[in-house]
Amino acid sequence: AVGVVALLWDHIITFPTELRLVWTRPFTGPKAVFLFLRYVVSGSQIVIAYVLLIMRLYALWDHRKRILQALIGGFILTYAASIIAFDVFVVLLSLINAADRPRGLNVKLLTDLRRDGWLFYLVR
Repeated sequence: AVGVVALLWDHIITFPTELRLVWTRPFTGPKAVFLFLRYVVSGSQIVIAYVLLIMRLYALWDHRKRILQALIGGFILTYAASIIAFDVFVVLLSLINAADRPRGLNVKLLTDLRRDGWLFYLVR
């Protein structure tokens, strides 16, 4: 957990410089390598850490199949729940923003969002 916090802190404090020096420039080979190393490698390190944690707990439980299923299922459920929670957060912020606008909540787009938005969560 400490490593993830340090990684996030590094990304936060260096992002203004990254924005100025990397994101505003044309896409080149070195830029692709930088972005790959900065984001893809960091993300895969987090996934690998979770896989190692699951493997260690699985070994502690004497390689019981039920425990492995519970660990993998729990990982998938908590990951999916966090994505759904973020989706709900985004929809709520969109509706709050629309309610603050002079046109209010009577815009066709928002009516469609209210109607179809819940279908998104049912299908997902």
